[in-house]
Amino acid sequence: QLNPLVHGLNAWRGVEHSEDDTFEPFTVFLLVRILELIFEVLPESVLQLFVIYQTEKVSPTMIFSILSSIGSAAFIMTDSSMMNERNEMSGQKRGPHSNPFWG
Repeated sequence: QLNPLVHGLNAWRGVEHSEDDTFEPFTVFLLVRILELIFEVLPESVLQLFVIYQTEKVSPTMIFSILSSIGSAAFIMTDSSMMNERNEMSGQKRGPHSNPFWG
């Protein structure tokens, strides 16, 4: 039940693929983030926009709620698209024990 959480933590820490893992931690973390975007954040944002359009008086709480949902969706999309580049840039081309500046 905590398998996606463990894979997400391993992907965030940069742990490599082990023999016991079916998928790489990066792949599982990315899949969980995309599923969260599709099945949680986007429907929540659409429902909140529908409620805002149907009400006559919009409260600051409703505005904060929709802005936080849109911000969450933007963060998930941006972080998911930049994660591969971040992993490529953090890998050393000369090996894990080389100095990134002197070689």
